[in-house]
Amino acid sequence: MKISAIIKYLNKPYLFNSDLMHNAKIVSFISGIVALFLFAFQPFEIKSLIFDEKVKFIVGIMLVTFVTLSFNLLVLPSFMQKRLTNMQWNIMKEIFWNIWILFTVAFGYSIYFQYIDLVDIHYFQIGKIFLFSVIPISLLIVINQNRLLKHNLQSALELNNKLMQKMNFQKTLVMFESEYQQENLELDVHSLRLIKSANNYIEIFWVENEKLQHKLIRCSLKKAEEIVKEYSFMFKCHRTSIINVKFIDEVEGNSQGVKVHLEDLEFSVPVSRNYINQLKQLI
Repeated sequence: MKISAIIKYLNKPYLFNSDLMHNAKIVSFISGIVALFLFAFQPFEIKSLIFDEKVKFIVGIMLVTFVTLSFNLLVLPSFMQKRLTNMQWNIMKEIFWNIWILFTVAFGYSIYFQYIDLVDIHYFQIGKIFLFSVIPISLLIVINQNRLLKHNLQSALELNNKLMQKMNFQKTLVMFESEYQQENLELDVHSLRLIKSANNYIEIFWVENEKLQHKLIRCSLKKAEEIVKEYSFMFKCHRTSIINVKFIDEVEGNSQGVKVHLEDLEFSVPVSRNYINQLKQLI
């Protein structure tokens, strides 16, 4: 792989984890794992210590781990939130950030070893552990980057599919058949605003190309109700009217009853008392 390609990859955006609650869990988890590891494998001549000294040594290491990780994962992100934004962060910075965390942990251990003076640990041992830790951490960052990329691409694909389904749904056509064939009207059910009874006719109001349209059709309101009954947003609010509840702009009440104002219409539509509770549930 060419150096330019490596640099390009390292400069790819990376999600910096600034979730303090999540980081607090990570700090506690890693501190506990370090303590369990030391109890189980007892490196650094821990086996030669008596039980009380072992406990003292391991608890101290756990506390150093907890303090250094808390400083890096909880304190610093709180004060450097503007600099550590997702848009500015990349894979290279994430690798150096983790190396810095390892360095501070190793530095904390070295100070603690000098202070407690229970086991004979050379600095080159700490350095060796530090250097070997850089490799798996870098690999984990690359693996996590690929995992996040795959996950986000899948999420985007699923959301786009849902958007396509929604768009297709919004273009659902309904046909209002007139007793006179030449008066048949086909339109997008989601563009409907109102279907109003007018003696032996119905007057249909809908929006097309951002303009309100209306047309009289020789058809009964009962037949129109059958045509739109599968669409929950089309609601018969009065014996003379079927409205699209998605476009209710305002509800008005006075001593004469309740009326609704619909978007794009300049007049109100009455609501029968028998339908008020149903309308409340729909809204």
